Amino acid sequence: MTWNDVLNNTSLTMQAIKSLISWTVDFLTNSAVYDAIYNTVSGNAIISAVNSIALTLCVLFFLIDFFQKSLHLQWVTWENIMMFSMKLFLAKIMVSNAAGVLKIIQNGFNSILSSFTSSGIASEMFPHIGVDASLNPASNAFYVQYFISPTADGYDKIVSGDTHVSAKALFYNAEVFLIGLIMKIVFAIIAIIVVARIFELLVYACISPIPLATLSCEGLQDVGKNFLKSFAAVCLQATVIVVMILIYSAMLSDATILDLDSLDEDYRGQLKLLLCTFIFAAGVMQSGNWSKKICGAM
Repeated sequence: MTWNDVLNNTSLTMQAIKSLISWTVDFLTNSAVYDAIYNTVSGNAIISAVNSIALTLCVLFFLIDFFQKSLHLQWVTWENIMMFSMKLFLAKIMVSNAAGVLKIIQNGFNSILSSFTSSGIASEMFPHIGVDASLNPASNAFYVQYFISPTADGYDKIVSGDTHVSAKALFYNAEVFLIGLIMKIVFAIIAIIVVARIFELLVYACISPIPLATLSCEGLQDVGKNFLKSFAAVCLQATVIVVMILIYSAMLSDATILDLDSLDEDYRGQLKLLLCTFIFAAGVMQSGNWSKKICGAM
């Protein structure tokens, strides 16, 4: 095992992490996946049945509310009846076009994320990925320092791409492999959460006519409002995750953040890398709850 092999392994590990980050950002900002899946299931008989049930409930809720109000004779005026009928008309439009209403909300949040896509957020992270063709130690040290301490014996040989065989290089290579494996597992969990968000959006879209049917009844309108808040929270979750990716990048790039001066210098870089990654993963797991709190959803 040569020192250059350790450099190559480090580079490949960081390339894999960068690819996972790029995939996460692209998946969150790409609405084509959502549209393709929803267009496939929208013609299903179950979805049609949901729409029919929602329209029935919409009329039923309206009649219940109307009968309750009509018991108060002073309320029964042509103006009130006209306004009440208009509410049924608007509620029916919302129910019949529930998927379109949710799509408008989703597009609003996607417009925020489009700025991240255009700025190439993922490419800005770890800009020196890949072995420098000129074997420039200054460039290679950018990512090697996260796996191997700059004070470690052989560090200079790694960043310079030394081709001499060494038993110590085998030890460092195992260290890079282990840390890289842990990071890949963490990012795989994050990928599962990101994909699960698409499932959540699709479930919301498919059953949306039923909660929106409550908008026709004044006493049940909070159900429909909370549903819209919850859907907005799931849309906002993508923005929250992307912001956390920016924070994760800043924490790794800035040497003054989590410098861990009180710890053994030989393991500061490794501990910082793993600590930042675990904090990022914990944040992604809580992103749904944070988004709901921001939107005031239950």
